[in-house]
Amino acid sequence: MEQRKRLAIIGGGPSALFMFKQLVYANRKDLVIDIFEKKQQLGSGMPYSADGANDEHITNVSGNEIPELVISVGEWLQTAPKKMLQHFNITPQSYNDYKVLPRLVFGRYLQSQFDLLCAKAEEKEISHNIHFNSTVTDVIDHADQEIITIQIAGKKFLEYNYVIICTGHRWPQKMKANYPAISIRLTLRLSCKSKRMSR
Repeated sequence: MEQRKRLAIIGGGPSALFMFKQLVYANRKDLVIDIFEKKQQLGSGMPYSADGANDEHITNVSGNEIPELVISVGEWLQTAPKKMLQHFNITPQSYNDYKVLPRLVFGRYLQSQFDLLCAKAEEKEISHNIHFNSTVTDVIDHADQEIITIQIAGKKFLEYNYVIICTGHRWPQKMKANYPAISIRLTLRLSCKSKRMSR
């Protein structure tokens, strides 16, 4: 039996969720997939968790614009935690695919989809490992050896055949403080030329 290639996904937020979905649905049994997440939860990332959103923040897409995952938002709301739904004044009956959700609710939906994908990977016997509380601090490409090394927390080194970086947003506070607010005016000029087509 041919040895499986090793693939690392750095980050466990929404982009990692959709990448993992593609691998699972493609039935990639030829890979050993390791997902590294610096926090203790998958799916929501920064924009859809308490790290980047408050109760009043909503998603910028409605349900009908969300790419297909394991189950739809509407289906998930049927079994979503009642306490959470009450907190946001949401009922499964009041929701439709043309409505937007609070970001924190959508984050819970994404978390649930990651759990369902992991279960599907188990069913399909796709080898995968989730590494929580694992901050990747360096990625080193050894092109001559066709190996990529990643470093965890500045200490541990692991080797992979492929690495996909899905780290998403990062807004360091120390960087924000160094830049004054700047007003920028953008002008867009459109040039339209019409031609009369004759037969």
